[in-house]
Amino acid sequence: MMFTVGQRVELAVELGLGLPVTVAGGADAGAGPDVGGGAGADAATRGDRYGGGRGDRVFPGAVVGSLGLAAGTRGTVERVDSHERQPDGAVREYLRLRSLLDDFGPQMPAASRARLAEEVAELEPGWRAFEAERLRVTVRVRLDNGFLVEGTDPAALRATADPETRPSAG
Repeated sequence: MMFTVGQRVELAVELGLGLPVTVAGGADAGAGPDVGGGAGADAATRGDRYGGGRGDRVFPGAVVGSLGLAAGTRGTVERVDSHERQPDGAVREYLRLRSLLDDFGPQMPAASRARLAEEVAELEPGWRAFEAERLRVTVRVRLDNGFLVEGTDPAALRATADPETRPSAG
């Protein structure tokens, strides 16, 4: 389902969230990877997404706490983002060979045409998978309880018929 800005939605599934433990300033220096961005640090251990800074330590297996958002929690769509996936080498090769076969196939010798058709057939499953996931849509929703859920797959949401009903400040 395609959502629009301002539309009322509710969570179709329960969301469970947890963040890794980050200790500032390198406390307990013997444990956890250095998240200062050194040569061995990768995106999962740098901690920059969650505010970890230079010299902080991240403990990916440990969680301070968790937050559960129940299915049926309502909110309002604030933004809808489309992300177009870029084709990889196999997809580009499929497009090149398919074009070659379509444009010059009738003029090719039968053996060359058959070999080219075989190569296209081998690459076609990758092309179909790419086409199915070419455009990825994510949604940013401000829930009525004040939480913001960003980068949400639309499959985790369902539209509601409710008009916007926010608690009045009183």
